[in-house]
Amino acid sequence: MPKIIDHDKRRDEFAEAVCRLIVREGAAQVTTRQIAAEAGYSTGILAHYFADKSEVMRYALMYSHREIYKFVDPGSLKGLEGLYAFMRACLPLDERRVFLAQVEASYFGLAVGDGGIGRVVVKEFEAFNSIVADLIESAVEEGTLIPAAKDGDLVSTLRLVMDGISFRVAVGRRLSPEAQLKMLDRVVDEYRRE
Repeated sequence: MPKIIDHDKRRDEFAEAVCRLIVREGAAQVTTRQIAAEAGYSTGILAHYFADKSEVMRYALMYSHREIYKFVDPGSLKGLEGLYAFMRACLPLDERRVFLAQVEASYFGLAVGDGGIGRVVVKEFEAFNSIVADLIESAVEEGTLIPAAKDGDLVSTLRLVMDGISFRVAVGRRLSPEAQLKMLDRVVDEYRRE
């Protein structure tokens, strides 16, 4: 009886291999041959799941974001408590999320020269912003944040804080989890209802 192969699981194995290679070698250095070898398969098997290197690289970026969502389900969150839970999930507070921040930071340079990756980066930014905006709105509705929190500045500031912390940690400038959370508190406290 032939072994049943889980298509999505195999694609995720290749994506995890891409992430490891990016952190170890740098995104620009990654080849399809390396991806296949890192995952323990041949390039022919890789070609069965992805049309080309750009496709597997795009998939790996989306995979790295899905890995973040394993720390929290954004759809189950509400209000200020939910906003904090989502931001804590996105910050590089532990070894796995530091690794994912390193992957994410590597994609910024690739996005400049690869329109396909650039579109994925923008789409992922928009998804993050939408989740944060919805959580801010629910926090205003529950009365824990002031109405001005919905004007968009808080969404943009939280994006910058998360990206700045993540990038800093990704390039080896460690920030303790406590320092990261203090930065988050300072931003949100400006909009907190007294």
